[in-house]
Amino acid sequence: MTSRLTETARYASAQEPVDLLAALRSAVEPQVGGFQFVSKLSGGGVVVRVLRAPQTERGWFGTVDDDRFSIVMVARDSSGTPFQPILRGEVAPTPKGSTVDVELAAHPDARAYSVFFVVGGVLLGGASTLALSQGLLVGWIGLALAGLFLWFPALRARLGFEAACETSRTAFAEQFGLAQVERSERRAVGA
Repeated sequence: MTSRLTETARYASAQEPVDLLAALRSAVEPQVGGFQFVSKLSGGGVVVRVLRAPQTERGWFGTVDDDRFSIVMVARDSSGTPFQPILRGEVAPTPKGSTVDVELAAHPDARAYSVFFVVGGVLLGGASTLALSQGLLVGWIGLALAGLFLWFPALRARLGFEAACETSRTAFAEQFGLAQVERSERRAVGA
């Protein structure tokens, strides 16, 4: 079982739903086949996994169907992250325009490699426990490193996701003239 990072937001717009959806369609490069990860070399020379974005001049890619959408912001620089959120939302009419309910969620495979850190942390912790009988300093250092192995992937995921959500929320609201009404953060556990 892996944890899934999610966040929700609600926006208000003075535009009618049909106009807002037309603006979405013109700004979103159609994506067939869902969102997939690719490996690429970062500016620092480290291999990272990021969502595969099509070559486009548009700011977003994904799908816009009827009153629903599933989109991702196109990263223009080397700021790609495996925790870049997928915005899944629905546009609904209101007396004064429309509302947009959005769930921002990391790709389900974003933390697939964290299992290696967990296994490494458990092995290092077990070996360090055995080393305590040989030398307290080495054993405690090993246990501290094991704790970091177990703790670091979750911290990196949370911080990376929060930063990417802030960027996507801001760009989404600015590009489509939306006012954020409410926002909630949550960390749902799922399969």
